[in-house]
Amino acid sequence: MVADTTPQIGYGFAATWNGHDIGKILNINGPSPKVDTVDITNNDSADAHKEFVAAFVDGGEISIEVREIPGDTTGQKYFLTDLQARTLGALVITYPDAVSKWTISAIATGWDPARPFDGVMNATMSMKVTGKPAFTNS
Repeated sequence: MVADTTPQIGYGFAATWNGHDIGKILNINGPSPKVDTVDITNNDSADAHKEFVAAFVDGGEISIEVREIPGDTTGQKYFLTDLQARTLGALVITYPDAVSKWTISAIATGWDPARPFDGVMNATMSMKVTGKPAFTNS
């Protein structure tokens, strides 16, 4: 029996890892960029209040919950290969309009399977964004 690797997700989202479809997507969280701050408080700060400036942007992390596909030959397989090799990957998250998308360089950081005795096999793919993620909608 051939594993079904057709990308599926509620509301029509899809994702690829290095150009390979990630099948059976249940949930996508992220990217979640945050700006670091630098404390520049000094003795001349007004009314003895701390002062900060914006510093580097951390692209955040992404997690994708999937139905685990034993024998997968596409996205899940390539993600696991890159995780073991500690290789940078290209993640593309496409919105239901098929036009809006995130294009992200990321490091595969985790594969967290859940294998209940009497239920479906899910797994969470975790990634750390490196560099600036690009959002396009045209």
